[in-house]
Amino acid sequence: MKYHGACSCSMCRTEFETDLPLSDFQPRVCDCQYCQQNLGQLLSHPSAQIRVFAGIASHLTANKNGGTAARFYHCKNCNDFICVGVEIDQEMRGVLNSNLFNDRATLGDAIPVQPRFLSDQEKFDRWKKLWSHLSFMS
Repeated sequence: MKYHGACSCSMCRTEFETDLPLSDFQPRVCDCQYCQQNLGQLLSHPSAQIRVFAGIASHLTANKNGGTAARFYHCKNCNDFICVGVEIDQEMRGVLNSNLFNDRATLGDAIPVQPRFLSDQEKFDRWKKLWSHLSFMS
């Protein structure tokens, strides 16, 4: 199944492809200052595919937060928070801001997470285990 969404100005569109219904997912709400300011409810599954339809150079900005290699992507036009991505074992992995989904009301209740208490290695291990495959499409 493919679930779609877009930022406020529709310059960045998203697709989350999974075999599971959205009602099986509980987005994660990170308690760090960056995520709280950017109102993200993050969604991933290790077997899911996330596609962001926007040329990185043309419609997305990438911000770094903290000491890890993860990048936080925003629409250049409306500044909506789109996703977080990191390269792990020569592959892009990421989480998608589920607030952008057209069908977000069918998601389960959000659960809080506190990755700021994890070491960088623990974060990478967690991301490798939980995050989806991430692609940026023009």
